[in-house]
Parts: sequence; structure tokens; C-alpha cells
Amino acid sequence: MRNLRWTLALSFLSFAVVPTPAGQGVPEPPMPDDSCGYPVANLVSLKEAPGHVINGVTVPTVLPETKVSPTFSEAALKAGGRVSVTAIVCKDGSVQAVQAVHAPTAEAAKAATDALRGWKFTPAKKDGEAVAVRYSLVFDVKP
Repeated sequence: MRNLRWTLALSFLSFAVVPTPAGQGVPEPPMPDDSCGYPVANLVSLKEAPGHVINGVTVPTVLPETKVSPTFSEAALKAGGRVSVTAIVCKDGSVQAVQAVHAPTAEAAKAATDALRGWKFTPAKKDGEAVAVRYSLVFDVKP
């Protein structure tokens, strides 16, 4: 039997638990420092869903005042496409271990990761305690 890694996926109306075969899909970002906490779940953000709970984990919510969109270069805008990014949302709501998984250009990857590094979240919670989670999202490369 294959070794499976489980990913929590956020869809338009609900969450789904999606098995991901080991060695495929989103590469794991580097581990954050010890103060961040060990990630207890993998969350994929497709739509905002504040307050949703899946398998006992409350989804972290980005604080609107910190949510800055990436500023893409002309070259990145010409290339278009999407940038897939992963990070760890720490138990204090900060973001660490940000990594571009897929991007049309290096400039687009840098713009997206730089933007996400500045975000702050209400932390994910499990059993009432703040926990760290791996968080993946996609930025559309557009003005």
C-alpha cells in the first residue's frame, strides 16, 4: 500500500480531505523555527472560509489589514498565469517557511512570496489551542 500524505482542501462550499501520494503534489516547505509550532494539518485555500472546521482544525483567517496583493513586474504580467505558494501559518498567526511551488517567472514567484510573508492570520485552532498549519494558496498574475 502506498504511503499517503493527507491534505485538507477548501472548496467553494466546504472542505474535503484529499489523499496525496507521497512524493507527488506540493513539496513540503522548510520547517519554521521552534516558536512557530509543528504543523498539524495541510490546508489548501481555494476560497475564503473563516471559521470553518475540518477534522477538528479551525482554518486560519488572514487579517484584512495585512493582506497585500503581490506587485508583479511587467515581465511577469506579460507571462500571466498563476503562482502557487506554500507557507506555514504559525500558532501566533505569523507566516514562516514561504516557498513558491510553481510560477510562470522567477519575478512572479518573488512578488507572491514577498506579499505572503507580510500577511498575519488569526491562528488555526485544534481543541481550542492555537496550532501551526501548512497553508497553500494561489495568486493570479494580473495587474
